Amino acid sequence: GGISLVDATSLGIGRDPKALARISRATGLNIIMGGSYYVPLAHPTDMDHRTEDQLMEKIVRDVTVGVDDSGIRSGLIGEVGNFHPLTDNEIKVLRASARAQVETGAPIMIHPGLNDWSPHGILEILVEAGADPKNIVFAHLGMAIWDLGAMTELAQAGCFMEFDHLGAYEDSSIRYMGKWNDFAASDEQEIEKVQFLVEKGFGDQVVISHDANFKHQLTRYGGKGIAHILDNIVPRL
Repeated sequence: GGISLVDATSLGIGRDPKALARISRATGLNIIMGGSYYVPLAHPTDMDHRTEDQLMEKIVRDVTVGVDDSGIRSGLIGEVGNFHPLTDNEIKVLRASARAQVETGAPIMIHPGLNDWSPHGILEILVEAGADPKNIVFAHLGMAIWDLGAMTELAQAGCFMEFDHLGAYEDSSIRYMGKWNDFAASDEQEIEKVQFLVEKGFGDQVVISHDANFKHQLTRYGGKGIAHILDNIVPRL
């Protein structure tokens, strides 16, 4: 029943505009392509020397003109990648992304650090640079925030609250950056956080996703697949 797919693949991690266009034309699916820069591990090697203005101009051009000479435009500023605590380059990317939002009106999608208050620090930087909280999506909140007070405060700022990884950790685990995860939320835990926000009156700010970016998440390799939300999560909700 889905009609659109948001591909939040950003710069440095294999974004392929022409492939997305071929898939869209072949299937009739509306695909919204991401932009901006991911976590420092995926930054350009000369990121220390790139200015905030240069980063902003690249993001704006992707949204308004298109990627390189493809004519294929981004519809999303992100997924903007961050760890905790933030590095100088991450702050530079956040400010450039915020300024690009002012220029284009495109929404910003944030990958926060794994800390209850990481999104709040990121939001402060974005707003100071001109971004509109009501046009910002904070992803991965199922595992990024466990403190319900911090969750409520972020929602009160007007941001969209994204709960993803649905289907990823219900009955499997993953090793990330050399460590077995001890931070992932199961589908049940994510649903409970969604229920909490709905009961607090923030239901209109909730978005859900699957973040299916590993082979083991796809049905071909035994995972729940990208129809998991519509097939299984919606009935549970």
